[in-house]
Amino acid sequence: MLQFHPISLEDKDWITPYYQKRDCPAAQYTFAASYIWSTGYQVDVCEDEGYFFMRYRGGDAEYNGYRCPLGFDGPEGLKKAIDKLRDYCRASGERLVLHNVPEEERELVLSLYEGVILHDSRDEYEYLYDREALAALPGKRYHGKKGHVRRFMETNWRYEPLTAERIPDVLLMHSEWCRLNDCGRDPELCRESKAVRLSLEHFEELGLRGALLYQDGRVVAYTIGEPTGGGAFAVHFEKAYSDVNGAYPAINQLFVQREMEGFSLVNREEDTGDEGLRTAKLSYHPVKLLELCNMEIPL
Repeated sequence: MLQFHPISLEDKDWITPYYQKRDCPAAQYTFAASYIWSTGYQVDVCEDEGYFFMRYRGGDAEYNGYRCPLGFDGPEGLKKAIDKLRDYCRASGERLVLHNVPEEERELVLSLYEGVILHDSRDEYEYLYDREALAALPGKRYHGKKGHVRRFMETNWRYEPLTAERIPDVLLMHSEWCRLNDCGRDPELCRESKAVRLSLEHFEELGLRGALLYQDGRVVAYTIGEPTGGGAFAVHFEKAYSDVNGAYPAINQLFVQREMEGFSLVNREEDTGDEGLRTAKLSYHPVKLLELCNMEIPL
């Protein structure tokens, strides 16, 4: 029987190779992403016979969700791993719902089991962009973005990579941003705020990268991300003051230019169904939507 325990920093060394082997561009397929969201979602992990299992629960969920097991080789290996989860869920009297299943695993699961219930939500698709396009903003399609960036750069600004010494500056801006956006009244923003703080607390240990934009000596934008698989770099957090013209597109472009050399794709994660966020993400012209889905497997 699987023996889950709460995820901790001590799990990094054995979990990371599983994500590296899978080499998936999904933003959640790294140890850091799994760990930093454990503040808002109860994240438990275990290793059994060469497979990596993860379950999580939080928000308004009435049941546990599970990551599609990692460490398998081919359909037979995936079935063996999922069958372990089925046995565990039968014994604990719960449903088996795999969350954020990539397209490749989805097709394998559908071929292995009958009666699978597929929960496919456009709100959870992740946006993948061409790194060179985000760095250069070429052509007429990015004309508006370039104009906003140019206006920001006409001010007294500077860009700084995020280091341990600059974390207090990020925390100061983050607290002010949360005050202005009333994070305490929004459960999702509250969970995100906790994840930001945990990522900053263990920034170097988790191998994260980030940047800040200053205007007139004050931080007006910050961003935090990390390499994931498939030649992609995932941007986990990006915040700017909405009344600072051009801060968002400027931090976006400069971070891509200066910290993502060698990557081919930029993953800017999902829009969660927010129409304003969806419009903003589509305006940067993604090259692909990473179709992640949830799957309930009969026991």
